[in-house]
Amino acid sequence: MSRCDRTKLLRTRKLRKKARRAATRFRSLRVEPLEDRRLLSASPTWMNDNWHFYSDEDGSGSLSIGDLVRNDNDAIAPGTIVAEYGVDGF
Repeated sequence: MSRCDRTKLLRTRKLRKKARRAATRFRSLRVEPLEDRRLLSASPTWMNDNWHFYSDEDGSGSLSIGDLVRNDNDAIAPGTIVAEYGVDGF
């Protein structure tokens, strides 16, 4: 085997070895944890500008958070929705 052949052989071996190392480096899989994704939900929430004061839960005599309101003043389907003011009825 001539010196030139040996040099070519060593060069190709080095290249193959280098290519093998690079291939194994990029072949490994990694699992990365994702951040939690939470969306706030307020359903069902009722928005009405003409609630009827249905029940005074705290005895204050005025509308306050936690009192029950009903949609008696609506033109469509009156009296069908009862909501807690400040919680799910606004």
